[in-house]
Amino acid sequence: MPISFFICLYFINLVGVIGILRYKHLITPLRYIVWYIIYNVVSGWIEHILGSYYQIHNLWLFHFNSFIELLILLLALYSWRTSERNGDFIRWSFYLYAMIWFAGKFTFEPFNMSPHYSAIIDRCIQIGFSAWLLIAVLQENAIPWEKDPRIWIASGIILYSTSTLFLFGLFDVMLVRSPDILKIIWHFNWYAIIFTYGLFLRSLFCKPLPTSKDVVSKTEMNS
Repeated sequence: MPISFFICLYFINLVGVIGILRYKHLITPLRYIVWYIIYNVVSGWIEHILGSYYQIHNLWLFHFNSFIELLILLLALYSWRTSERNGDFIRWSFYLYAMIWFAGKFTFEPFNMSPHYSAIIDRCIQIGFSAWLLIAVLQENAIPWEKDPRIWIASGIILYSTSTLFLFGLFDVMLVRSPDILKIIWHFNWYAIIFTYGLFLRSLFCKPLPTSKDVVSKTEMNS
């Protein structure tokens, strides 16, 4: 494996350790982010060991990664929901995604293929709700943006989701037609992960903020 892969893997390990050490000081949404990081640490090592040491086909792991990662991130975004309508959209978007994901395993997206259809839906959901949160936070002007963990988390999700949207969507096509180009693009994917986790790391040191109930109540009073 190239050095960029190991830099990425060990960096997310470092962020995971810091997240665990700060866990008791974190609000609920950031605790979900720590669980997201821990899951990716475990998943990354499993993929590396299966592929590099045992030459075991590990494409099926991407299917579960897509599902579990979206679930955890939406739990964090739901905890920061800006209104009841926002919360309802988050819930029903995941329900719809789960139905498409489950149906795909038996029809158009089996485990021996990459989850390109559900990956596109997954990334679009993450981008949409993260942008929704980001816009709402920027309109608040309650505290400086650099001290607001929602800014860092939403920015990190948008960065990674947009940078990998077409990568995962066109993975099977590029694997067959342009495998060399795919390898080069995959290096950029690892660097995008490093930058994203750097934003997540910054959020772990931000001032605690009120979560869903306080935010929803405040929004409803203002409306």
